[in-house]
Amino acid sequence: MLLLGIQSMYQKFYSARTPKDARQAAALWIVGTIVVEIVVVVIAVFAAARFWEAGKDPASMVLQAARYMVPAPVGILLLAAACAVVISTGMNYLLSPSTNVVRDIVQQFMGKKLEDRKLILLQKAVVVVLGLCAFAMIFIPTVLNRPISVLRYSYFAYTMYGVSITPALIAALAWKRATRAGGITSILSGAGLALILELIVPAVWPQVMRGGDPWGIPSIYPALLVSILALVVVSCLTPPPDRETVEKLFRSDA
Repeated sequence: MLLLGIQSMYQKFYSARTPKDARQAAALWIVGTIVVEIVVVVIAVFAAARFWEAGKDPASMVLQAARYMVPAPVGILLLAAACAVVISTGMNYLLSPSTNVVRDIVQQFMGKKLEDRKLILLQKAVVVVLGLCAFAMIFIPTVLNRPISVLRYSYFAYTMYGVSITPALIAALAWKRATRAGGITSILSGAGLALILELIVPAVWPQVMRGGDPWGIPSIYPALLVSILALVVVSCLTPPPDRETVEKLFRSDA
């Protein structure tokens, strides 16, 4: 659910030469994701069994395994893979929102018509601004000696993807009865509950936090449930989309 809502994945699929290539890429991506995730979980479980009582950070179990539990060449490859994941994730977090700012806000809502060269320069500037904002999110709490977790930030961002964008996106592509009101309600309800569970509950009711999550339940599960329920209920209670809208996404010759 987290990965299906990431804009950069669809940008990669749309760059395929043919629809057949895109379908093959999507199939291989799903298989590869399942395999990689299983391997990561297995490594983390074995590392946790060894380092849990030593008081190691649970989020660092894979890195601990790379450092202490495998031969040096294998550990170097694991650490390089971890670095690659961090860098690629950072690039996605910068490129995707910068594209949204330029295309959706500047061009669509503000109606600005810019040459390609100016658009590229503007997007580069937006990338720098967003990068500075991300740096400030880490630097300021560090200076103030407050607890900070880059991994927690990353997981929260993926949670927002998964509970807000993914259900509406899948419904738009796979469910003809989905409506605009249902999609918007799904996005707002999922994102709103995730914000409440991640930001408000820890600050107002810290006594309910268990392992960094309210009542020990990762926020993605209740937020995703609410998002899907809102999508289905509101879509069923509102008029179905018109025929022209449906045909754009569900062509009869597809």
